[in-house]
Amino acid sequence: MMLNMADRKNYLRGLLVLTGDVKQVSASESKKINEVCRLLELNQDFVKSVIDEFANEHYVIENPPKFINHQLAEVFLKDGIRMAFIKKALHLYKLHWLLNFAVMNDFSKQWFYIELEYYLDNSSEYFKNTLEIQKYIEKNSVISGTSGREGYEVNSAGTWN
Repeated sequence: MMLNMADRKNYLRGLLVLTGDVKQVSASESKKINEVCRLLELNQDFVKSVIDEFANEHYVIENPPKFINHQLAEVFLKDGIRMAFIKKALHLYKLHWLLNFAVMNDFSKQWFYIELEYYLDNSSEYFKNTLEIQKYIEKNSVISGTSGREGYEVNSAGTWN
């Protein structure tokens, strides 16, 4: 099964929401976002357009995306929890956004809270482990060929090099 572009874009956009402000991306957030972009084989122009689009939308926090691929939505939610805690604190709007994402993608609130509790109980090890998206791609071989793995990185100013 291949990952469609809409879900790949939603994955990136969701992570951007969880950074809070693309103009003030921390080094650890930048590292995770760049890793995901490489895993999803998103090319530099596409990523830049998503960043620009995201920076101009004010309603994005209120509207979590609906993924076409339910398994990918689960993977995103696990990585999203990790991203939400990357600065070692969880803002209430991020918790609310993640909960809305879970419900919108047909996960129960109970399931979400179990995942959140699992993260909290294992947070010291969680950041050392591989991202869920990497495990998913390796297990399912969902992306084939190349679609622009040119070198790019987002820096702390939220711009792409």
